[in-house]
Amino acid sequence: MVKNLIIDGNNLLYRAFHKFTTKSRSGESTSAIYGFPYILRSLIDLQSANNVMVVFDGKKNKHRMKAYPEYKGQRTATKKARSVDMDDFVKQQTEVKAILQCLCVPVIHKFDQEADDIIWLHARRCKRLGESVVIVSTDKDFNQLLSPNVSIWHPWQNKRITHKNVQEIYNYSPEECVDWLSLLGDKSDNIPGAKGIGVKGARKFLDEYGSILNYIKGAGEEMNKFTRSQAEELFYRNRTLIDLRHFARRYLKGDKVNIQINKGDKIDKRELGIITSKYDINSFTKDSFLKTFKKIL
Repeated sequence: MVKNLIIDGNNLLYRAFHKFTTKSRSGESTSAIYGFPYILRSLIDLQSANNVMVVFDGKKNKHRMKAYPEYKGQRTATKKARSVDMDDFVKQQTEVKAILQCLCVPVIHKFDQEADDIIWLHARRCKRLGESVVIVSTDKDFNQLLSPNVSIWHPWQNKRITHKNVQEIYNYSPEECVDWLSLLGDKSDNIPGAKGIGVKGARKFLDEYGSILNYIKGAGEEMNKFTRSQAEELFYRNRTLIDLRHFARRYLKGDKVNIQINKGDKIDKRELGIITSKYDINSFTKDSFLKTFKKIL
């Protein structure tokens, strides 16, 4: 079976940016420029992938912003608090994309689309072809995509999450993922949940009512701290923010989103050398490094 490796680009880039401390001889940071391709090579070998694609975030989608204007609103403040030099981050991201192009690794970066949506669309297309998909990300949103054909690799915990073990790891099934995140909220995207409901409460709610929609429609007794009208407001807002399948069907019109996967057929070792030599990185042009990427041509 063909195995597709889909990389959550911003997620991996941010990790590399902070994990590695490499610098050029002139003192210029190369943490992501060095770290991202290095980690990617390890992932390709580890997952024995046939196809690889890296997806970067575009701007925040206007429909999600309309549903909740504070969506992802904390991220700028968080980066400032962590003293992230955004000019340096963007510069290194640009160089990483150029390196990936030299390595014939397809990069998707649509200005008007979030990476989550592109990853959902591509994973669905691979499933329809009977191919397997491994999504590399720490984002819990992707747990809603888990199936016999789709798994997730958590790169920092070196853990594979599947439709069989997600319940044991996170206490919910793939089918419950959207409701679970809706009830508890998602701090990484600044999405609020239901007031007064924690992890135990969310599990009890889903066991008793089955889903938020069932509760809205009258299942069981109405809760005092989380009324049906409150549940309805939360359901329709958070479904737009969290439910990737619903969002794609309603706002992206499914297959109408054009995902062009431009993959070269020969590694551009010369251009790769020109880019990496600027940062005193010599290992990327060596055959021992390149052999992994030659396997996926």
